[in-house]
Amino acid sequence: MFFTRDALTESLTAADLPASSADLARPAALLRPVAGEPARPGESRFGGHPDLPPHLDWPRIHRFDVPMPFLAQINLAEVAGMSDLDLPRSGHLYFFYDTVGQPWGYDPIHREGFRLLYARDHGLVPRQAPEGTHVLPAHRLLHEAVLSMPGVGVDDDAYREWRHRAPDTDGVHHLGGHPVPIQGPVEGFGRVLLAEFTSGGKGEWQWGDHGRLYVTISRAALRQRRWRDARLELQCY
Repeated sequence: MFFTRDALTESLTAADLPASSADLARPAALLRPVAGEPARPGESRFGGHPDLPPHLDWPRIHRFDVPMPFLAQINLAEVAGMSDLDLPRSGHLYFFYDTVGQPWGYDPIHREGFRLLYARDHGLVPRQAPEGTHVLPAHRLLHEAVLSMPGVGVDDDAYREWRHRAPDTDGVHHLGGHPVPIQGPVEGFGRVLLAEFTSGGKGEWQWGDHGRLYVTISRAALRQRRWRDARLELQCY
């Protein structure tokens, strides 16, 4: 991830790569977790307990008839314009995931282990997770606009070596941008990366063996606000 195009171009040319490679970059919102509760309800957060409108039901894993753990909430006003995704400029995205069973996402039955919800900003109140639900450590999410370069799909040894040495994204999440794949391609069949959640927190949360969670959706579904079309995939080492 790079904070400016000039920094990206400088890094590319230092590695004897064409500056035009920067055209492959996608804008993204870097989401850096900082331990502790957000100062105000509605701010972006990872783990802990969400701020939900009263009418929104807590998702459940129907196969086991248990509540689904809360993963993250993104205040879209905080990250407006930071990515090239056609997202609302206000409201919240809520990510819920079976952090105990950690389904991979490859099998259709795994889909009930993930849920993406959207809600407007009206009447948000902190809501405790249902009793017995796994709760991740609470973190604020600090947001910064960055440029993201592809991790796969460029058939050039020098580029792959440069990409391997590029600024690391371990322990930080991001909305939009290119995925940082571990086991294979993440995007395809018209789907693009919506969000990526890494392992981190000095072992406070792990996806498999130091893996990553990738949430994808089609651009058409984004435009039409079909949030249930989002899918989650887990890859790890």
